[in-house]
Amino acid sequence: DPSRFGNFPAGRLNGEITATGALEPSWHVDGKIAIGSGSQIAGVPLAGKLNATLAPRALRDATIDLTLASAHLTASGNYGAGTDELKLAFDAPKLAELAPLLPARAPKPLAGALNINATMRGAPERGAFELTAQGSELKIGNQLSVGSFDARASVAAATAGAQSAQLGERLLRVELGATQLAAPPGTFARARVSVDGTLAQHNATLSCTGDELDVEASAHGGLREARAAAGEAAWTWSGFVDTLENRGP
Repeated sequence: DPSRFGNFPAGRLNGEITATGALEPSWHVDGKIAIGSGSQIAGVPLAGKLNATLAPRALRDATIDLTLASAHLTASGNYGAGTDELKLAFDAPKLAELAPLLPARAPKPLAGALNINATMRGAPERGAFELTAQGSELKIGNQLSVGSFDARASVAAATAGAQSAQLGERLLRVELGATQLAAPPGTFARARVSVDGTLAQHNATLSCTGDELDVEASAHGGLREARAAAGEAAWTWSGFVDTLENRGP
């Protein structure tokens, strides 16, 4: 029962854990976890395997294959060095089955289908990231629902030979599209957002088509990292709205 070892959901896990490794000259751990059928966490059936080698700032030979009710999570590859590639995939045809795993404060109900594919390449400081996601009949809490959506996002690797590999200086591209979007601002048959540039300096466009609003807007600006009094990092956006047009009533 995971809840006996910390602030985890109650459950029942059956399986085997094998770990070998070394502390010198640099620590590494070769781990294998097999979760048997009949296991569950917060009432959600769980089964699968996780195999990987962990070392300082590196993940090697990862193989993850887990099922949570009807959802399926897989990952394979390496991460941490210049030529590494780690692929992840998550497919949840019935998100409602996973609602018991959410924190108590998370919006409910949760419903719909979600599919995510991601690829991470290279080292964390300089590597690239790509993500695609599709969803249908999504409902998150009582104030947000989406008939369908498609998302693509990427962050490019740091330029070879660049003195700085800061995330804010690397190329960024985001494309989001949705249909039958219902949110506090209104209900829209179609909505689309695009961002192109870097986190520090980018252009963005927005279009929303609905019964009461038909908006198109463009802006440019960037994110800036600031430190709070307690030393915590916080990101703020500053920029300018270039165009704003509403053709609704």
